[in-house]
Amino acid sequence: MKKEDNKYGPVAVDIKNILGVFKKRKWCFVGSFLVILFIGLIFNFFIARDYQYRASTVVTLPTDNLKFQRIISDEYPQEASSLWLNKEGKPSNSFFNHHLKVITLEISSEEFLNEVIYNLDMDINLRHLKRLILTEYGGNESFFTINTFYRNPEDVKKINETVIDTYISYKEKSFRKVYDELVGKVEEEIFTLEEDLSELSLEAEGYAISFNKELIENLTVEDNITIELKSTGFLPPELENEIERITGRYNYLRDILDNLVNNEKLYTGSIEIVSDTRVDENFTYFRNILLSIAAALVTSIVFIYIIDFIISIKSRR
Repeated sequence: MKKEDNKYGPVAVDIKNILGVFKKRKWCFVGSFLVILFIGLIFNFFIARDYQYRASTVVTLPTDNLKFQRIISDEYPQEASSLWLNKEGKPSNSFFNHHLKVITLEISSEEFLNEVIYNLDMDINLRHLKRLILTEYGGNESFFTINTFYRNPEDVKKINETVIDTYISYKEKSFRKVYDELVGKVEEEIFTLEEDLSELSLEAEGYAISFNKELIENLTVEDNITIELKSTGFLPPELENEIERITGRYNYLRDILDNLVNNEKLYTGSIEIVSDTRVDENFTYFRNILLSIAAALVTSIVFIYIIDFIISIKSRR
């Protein structure tokens, strides 16, 4: 019988202790449960309700024309960075992660949010709007998701579309300014090279004339001899090398300029919408009430055991 008592006795004592703690601290349990439940319900009905619906729009950075994105990045790094060009010449997680951070910072800036509020025409302040916007990047593809949250499906969609439209317009203005400056910079350098080539051509032509003149002076001309002069194809190595260098640079810049002009939309609109805005119910009040009750129950149980433990230690001293 002793073995049985020893075997089952501790279990019985543990159950008695548990029931004893509840009996001693029942009002503490009830009070903490009600307080925590009240806080949870307040959060759900007054704070979390702004997150009841979610609207999502997927955007991307173009991965076309990567060869020239890399070339322009090598040649004009400052302008390429401002145009969000891919200097690696291939899609990469580091490239998209970097620009997600840029997008997040710009979307949360006061300047941008004030512009959204102006376009939105809703009763919402800057701090409130900032909390309702979330940007996400999957990590393995060139897609970003811009999420907005609000209390009803109509307004959450309106907020999301306004954020997207305002941001694309905001970036297009910025890209356009840099693009125009870059095109002007390339055109100016091409014009300078054209002038240099023109001068070198005159120099080469002058060399051919002087070469023929020297040839004539060294000839003994007889009455019945006809001298036929032809341009010489020979040029001094320094002059020939300089013409080749400038011609190569000229052709290289012409290719860049042609690519910039032919892909103007790509360079000035580096953000594209991949899908239409999607609206989902982010949570339901019933589910959140159940979660609040469960959280209040678990927290209150832990709380009364902590209180009982502290009191029992003090009583032993």
